[in-house]
Amino acid sequence: MKPKLVSIIIPTFNREKYIRDTLNSVLNQSYKEWECIIVDDGSTDRTLEILKAYGKNNGKFRYYERNRIPKGANTCRNIGIEHASGDYVIFLDSDDLLDKNCLENRIFHLSNDDTNLLITGTYQIINNQKIKKYFNTVFPQQTDFLAHFLQFDLPWHTTSGTWQKCFVCELNGFDEKLQRFQDPDLYIRALGNNHLNLKYQYQDADVYYRIGHLSDKRANQEWVNKLTNSYLYFYQKHFPIFRETIYKKDIIMGLSESLTVLIKQSKKISNKSLTNCHLYLDTLLSSNIINTRQEYLLKKLLALNSRIPHFKGNSKLNLFIISSILSSK
Repeated sequence: MKPKLVSIIIPTFNREKYIRDTLNSVLNQSYKEWECIIVDDGSTDRTLEILKAYGKNNGKFRYYERNRIPKGANTCRNIGIEHASGDYVIFLDSDDLLDKNCLENRIFHLSNDDTNLLITGTYQIINNQKIKKYFNTVFPQQTDFLAHFLQFDLPWHTTSGTWQKCFVCELNGFDEKLQRFQDPDLYIRALGNNHLNLKYQYQDADVYYRIGHLSDKRANQEWVNKLTNSYLYFYQKHFPIFRETIYKKDIIMGLSESLTVLIKQSKKISNKSLTNCHLYLDTLLSSNIINTRQEYLLKKLLALNSRIPHFKGNSKLNLFIISSILSSK
C-alpha cells in the first residue's frame, strides 16, 4: 500500500529567530512522506530569505506569500490547505517544533481505520529548552471535549490535530474573520460535525509548543483591542448556537472567562477605566447575549475593579462573580 502523504502547513510572520529550528524539526522526521507548505504573512525581516533557501535545497519545502486579505494566520493556513497534496494535514506554528518521530507516531495511530481527526499530545518549550511536561491536561477517553472548548478550558493545542484533508475542507478550514481563538473555533465546529471520527491519544506527545516568548508583545492596547474584537466575534457566532442546548452552562462559563481575561489584561496595561470591558458588555447586550440586568450588575463589578489594582486571586474572584451573574436571568 502506498504510504500516506502528510502536508505540514506553517503560517509565518517575522520569525527569523525561530523558523530555522521549526523547519529543521520537519526535515529531521523519521517518516519521510511529507511536504511542508509555508505561507508568509508579509514578513519584513529575513524570514522570506530563509524560506527561499530551504525551498532551494529541498523541493519538499514550498513557500507562498499571502496574496489576499485579510492578513493573519487563518488566511495563511487556508492558502496552505489550497496548495496541499497530502492525505493528512497538520498545522504547525512557525516557532514550535516537531519531535523527530512525530509523523511516524501519527501515521501509526491512523493506520487501518477511518479516523478523520487524530489528537496527540503537546510538550512545552520554556526559555528555549524542551520540557517533557504536557501543555494541556490529559483527559479520559470518554471526555466531552466540546464542553471543554466552550468553557475555554482547551483540551489540546493547534498542532495536536492531524486532519484528513477532506474533513478539514468539509469544515471550510479556518474562519478568516477571527484574529484570535482560531483553533478553538475550528475544533468546536469539528466536534459538532456528524461526520467526525475522533481518536484521542494525547498521552503520546510528539510536538513542542513555545511559551512565554510573546508576553511582552501582548502587554499593550492594540493586543487588548484584538482580544476584545475576537471575543465579540466568537460569541456572536457561537452563543446563539449553544445557549438553548445541553451546553448552555459551558458556553456561559466560556463567556465569563472572556470578561475575566479582559479585566485582567486591561489592568495590566493600566487602563483603569476598563474601556474595552465596557465596550464588550455594550456589544453583548446589543447582540442579545446578555440582558439589561446582567449588564448593570457586570458594570458594577467593572466599577469596583477600576478602583483597585490587580491582586492575587482577583481573576478567580471575578470569574466566580461573573459566572454567577450570567447564570442568573
